[in-house]
Amino acid sequence: MIYLNELDDHKNGEDFDTGALLLPLMLQEFQDISPIIRRFKMESDFDGFYDIIHCRNISYRIFPELPNRIQDKSTGIVRLKALKGIDSIRPDFKKVLENLQIFKETGWTNLYKPETALNKNLWKKFISNKDLVPASTEALEYYIHWWLEGIDKKRIDPNESMKETGVRGSLDDVCADEWEKFYDLFPVFYFSLTYIASLGIRDDLIERVAIKLPDGVPYYEGYDLWLQRTALHLMVKKNGLHFLNKFWSMIRFEAIYNELFKCCQIEKNGVELINIIENYYSFLSDKDKVLVDEENEESPGQMLLRLKAQIVNP
Repeated sequence: MIYLNELDDHKNGEDFDTGALLLPLMLQEFQDISPIIRRFKMESDFDGFYDIIHCRNISYRIFPELPNRIQDKSTGIVRLKALKGIDSIRPDFKKVLENLQIFKETGWTNLYKPETALNKNLWKKFISNKDLVPASTEALEYYIHWWLEGIDKKRIDPNESMKETGVRGSLDDVCADEWEKFYDLFPVFYFSLTYIASLGIRDDLIERVAIKLPDGVPYYEGYDLWLQRTALHLMVKKNGLHFLNKFWSMIRFEAIYNELFKCCQIEKNGVELINIIENYYSFLSDKDKVLVDEENEESPGQMLLRLKAQIVNP
């Protein structure tokens, strides 16, 4: 089981032998992705993941106080040459325009232009739109109802699934068109979440994204799980670690552990952090406190105890 923040801390992305499989996850989570940019030297290596880099740029515009360690030391902005050479971070912008019609706000099209985040003046113009707050609220509510709760999400016909796979229905039963729609709209969802959080409003929506698992099986890139981790971090950042106490049973262990690990990097001797880890450990079932597979992979309980030891003995 891979916990990306630990990879970031241990290897800094420079020599960890992952291949391209983990590239989207590393781009999502590593605090400093410049080693990743250097390692995958060809611009084509990032083809298909420009939206992740673009969203990271968006987060640095919204939260300028973040550690500016990505590439541009003055702004944190990633300036891949390929980003400056495209009009849209999505390959089929006509399809994007069709999918954006579900929203009342029409100014979202500018969000898909890399230059909007790369250029300070263009960003200021975009962010000054007085309709961004209601538009972001609308987008986040739509994401919760549609993608997380599965309301009006199109499914593969169980009978068709039976013909193709010999299995009637499956967990991964979301139509391909719906997945394309999700990826097309993701920059809007990501911006809306981080923008609303930066304003300190609608905690109810951010909390919902943090605790609700997607309806269905995420793809390996895990964009929806990335959004969950982001929302969880934003809620902990605003409300403190005690936010986690209320939702042990509702949030994936991986998401909670990654958040605790992030906190450990900030606070090395945190009494509150130790208490939170102990509370979470006591919540775990007995089977989660022992080895879980033949490869002697650490159990969740063992990982928490190791994390606690790092705080006591940094």
